Amino acid sequence: MNKYIFCIIVLFILVGCEKHSNPLSTSTDTTKEIMPLKVGNRWIWQVEQYDSVGAVIVSYCDSLVVLRDSTFQSEKWYLLKGAGSILYTNKSDGLYLLQSGYAYHLFLYPAKAGDTYYNPTFTMMKVITIDSLITVPYGAFSCLGYQAYSQNRLDEVWYCSPNIGIIKIDDYYITQGGINYKCAEYNLISVSIN
Repeated sequence: MNKYIFCIIVLFILVGCEKHSNPLSTSTDTTKEIMPLKVGNRWIWQVEQYDSVGAVIVSYCDSLVVLRDSTFQSEKWYLLKGAGSILYTNKSDGLYLLQSGYAYHLFLYPAKAGDTYYNPTFTMMKVITIDSLITVPYGAFSCLGYQAYSQNRLDEVWYCSPNIGIIKIDDYYITQGGINYKCAEYNLISVSIN
């Protein structure tokens, strides 16, 4: 119950400071990033975890906050709290994360539906859509969709809207019997972009 009260309080605080009154409005900025990284940017998701038959086990809020920037090998990277304190940056071909001194390609952008690429975190990443309308509690967004595969099984599906960031995440788990089911869903409830 306390988690729900916390989520509601955080939501009221962030909505009061909200800069984007219409999540479908287009930016006048011609430079688009799949995940806008500026110090102070914040995203909050409502998370529901499911059992293998689809019943909700637990519901809570999760968040990411851009804490600070840093330079690594002459590039600007951003530290995000809530993501295991990992550094991220946008490059000309999408979003990267820095772990153990190596840059992993997380989201290809710009991209075409059907594009595939690889990174050590997942066996394969696949762009499944570039223009799906995804509706979450915060609003409706035109999104790119990314499927992440690990050991030849679907592990996660991410939906991202350029200049807004991660809108929705579906996590998957495989049972001992080999059935792959959705075990968690993250839906954006608040965002503050500087």
